[in-house]
Amino acid sequence: FTSGMKAINYFSTPVLYGCFKTVCTMRFERCEWYNTTARTTSSSGKSGIYWDLDGTLTGFKNGFVAFDFAFLRFPSVCQWETPEHHSGVVCGAADGSVRVRRLALSGVEPWQMDGKDLNVFSSTGSDHVPFDFEAYY
Repeated sequence: FTSGMKAINYFSTPVLYGCFKTVCTMRFERCEWYNTTARTTSSSGKSGIYWDLDGTLTGFKNGFVAFDFAFLRFPSVCQWETPEHHSGVVCGAADGSVRVRRLALSGVEPWQMDGKDLNVFSSTGSDHVPFDFEAYY
């Protein structure tokens, strides 16, 4: 949980790089940006979810940034290819009603999925997401 972060003079270098070794949800509030245009960078499988509690990271209360998967590209609530969020998709609504949830699998043990790809589909598209036991558990 990060509250009251100030980013000064990062210019176009992203400030936040995610969880590195695992997928996690990072919560942010009261962020301030000075001479800093790039806020986050996302990478496939390791960046996690940036959850903006008050709108100071994404512009949306309860907004989020995640890696830019096709299954997250909902035109009415998401933006992609923004200069503030490298390789990320930003989703949110003015009333704070958009929520992101982690994907849960049932009926299998994590070790059974290790090294396999998940085929994730939504009404906007699909992607192959590599399953990594170390990253998800």
